[in-house]
Amino acid sequence: MLKTYLATFINIFAEIMNFALLARVILSWLPQAAHSKPAQIIKDVTDPFLKPLKRAIPPVGMMDISPIVAFFLIEIIRSALLYLITLLP
Repeated sequence: MLKTYLATFINIFAEIMNFALLARVILSWLPQAAHSKPAQIIKDVTDPFLKPLKRAIPPVGMMDISPIVAFFLIEIIRSALLYLITLLP
């Protein structure tokens, strides 16, 4: 029972983070929307995850690829946590 709840929580959290990252990418294409309240909330949610990646990964030309790396990291972390949950007694 606990395993199911943990797995569900991890999956929901990962999906929310993926959605927030996707929204952040889309908002980066719309400079007029960057100062809206929803955009600020999305930045507040994604910045703790993206800022370290932006420092570690240089831009490719004029393109910031840290959100792409973040998508992969979220999936790797999700898979690892779900695997660890299966090892619980």
